[in-house]
Amino acid sequence: GSMGVPCDLTSEESIQAAAAAVKAEMGGVDVVFNATGVLHSGTVKPEKALRQLTVEGMELNWRINTLGPALLAKHFVPMLVKSERKPPVFASLTARVGSIADNSMGGWYSYRSAKAGQNQFLKTLSLEQKRHGLVVLSLHPGTVATGLSAPFRKPDAPGVFTAEHSAEMLVKVMMEATAEDNGGFYDYAKKRIPW
Repeated sequence: GSMGVPCDLTSEESIQAAAAAVKAEMGGVDVVFNATGVLHSGTVKPEKALRQLTVEGMELNWRINTLGPALLAKHFVPMLVKSERKPPVFASLTARVGSIADNSMGGWYSYRSAKAGQNQFLKTLSLEQKRHGLVVLSLHPGTVATGLSAPFRKPDAPGVFTAEHSAEMLVKVMMEATAEDNGGFYDYAKKRIPW
């Protein structure tokens, strides 16, 4: 089965309460998929130049895009390692722009660095949890027609996925994951992305 639980990624107490609620209701989990992220919000905009960098922007991006997924792992991985599903999966939405090797355009300092931080966290988690049989994945959803990408794409641009289509492709990647995929950074079609 599946279950939705309210959870504030900026609050460890909220994440801990969500994990406790899931454990109480379901006993455990087989797959955890963090599908959150922030690029802009209110006065926070992606930086085109260093002079646009702000503490507010860096903190928001790191809190949601790096610390939130790390705290989800802290509180949900203990249930995953007890899963009967082989392999259990912890996956998180990251972004191709979080690839250091693929960065040829620059800009978006806060978002890029926070997503790169999340990728490093997930890779490190994959190494620690490998002995428990857990598969940890960094997943890039493609360009998706959501509020996150709206200011940066044309409404009818080719190659833009609906949220539903992107989700279907990512679920397929997660459900078909094997131990060999642990610690990988993949796109929606399970093509490897360089770190």
